[in-house]
Amino acid sequence: MRNWKDRILRRPGAGAARKERVAVARSTIADAQVEYAGLWVALKDGRVVDARPTPYELTMALHERDITDTTIVRMPGTDEPELVGLG
Repeated sequence: MRNWKDRILRRPGAGAARKERVAVARSTIADAQVEYAGLWVALKDGRVVDARPTPYELTMALHERDITDTTIVRMPGTDEPELVGLG
């Protein structure tokens, strides 16, 4: 098992593509945080699929378009206080 993993990791460019993909996903989410501030956003593969004012509207829109396997988060506005803990 270990030899197999070592061979894959030693392939030329194996780590470079992975680092590049992570960097793209981070910049996309950061851009989305500014663009979709205050909205509920569905992310798939690090990209915004849809955004709506409520999670219920977002879920319905995703269901109508038959989009699955998304992560749904609320993008806070820049003027909103940071929430730490629940109380």
